Amino acid sequence: MLTREAELLVRMARPEDLNAIRDLQVLSLKVLAAKDYDGPQLEALVASKAELRGWDELHFVAEVGGAVVGFGALARLRPWVNALFVHPEFTRQGIATLLLGAMEEEALRRRDRSLSVLSSLTGEPFYRAVGFEALDEMAIAVTGGEGVKIPCVRMRKQLLLLEGDWEKEEGYVDNTFGATLQNIAWMFAGALGMIVIGQVLKLFFDV
Repeated sequence: MLTREAELLVRMARPEDLNAIRDLQVLSLKVLAAKDYDGPQLEALVASKAELRGWDELHFVAEVGGAVVGFGALARLRPWVNALFVHPEFTRQGIATLLLGAMEEEALRRRDRSLSVLSSLTGEPFYRAVGFEALDEMAIAVTGGEGVKIPCVRMRKQLLLLEGDWEKEEGYVDNTFGATLQNIAWMFAGALGMIVIGQVLKLFFDV
């Protein structure tokens, strides 16, 4: 049985935590999201969380007495909060704030300037309270919910000052997925240019 008197610990998740993480998010959805979504929407959300979470995320857990009572997932390749769930019996105790703080610390360490999240209607008030701004409302499809649209809110929180308001450190590179793709594109373009130049020189000297 879970107890609130035990010491709270926030740490990086281990492989053996993944089952507990999956079960926690399903329970949290069933109990906490029921007021914001109808039956088919809730069933689709629960079905979408039936699988273990993947390698493309960093997982943080809140632990009380050896039991996982909350977790957060931060995307590895882009500045996104992919998930943030708390056990229904442990809400309003600052656990979500502590987990988000751990993810923000990691995002700052890797030089992300902001964090985005596709928030559920249930989570939107929390994200607003901790500094996220709503960008737009959306309705998305989820795995396991054929034909069901899930209302949600795309939100963002600024972590670092915008370019021009702060001085970049020497060698600074934006650690975002878009910046990574741009760098790869420039590398391919440079390589292609060298090949073309080589072929032109070859033709010139052959003549």
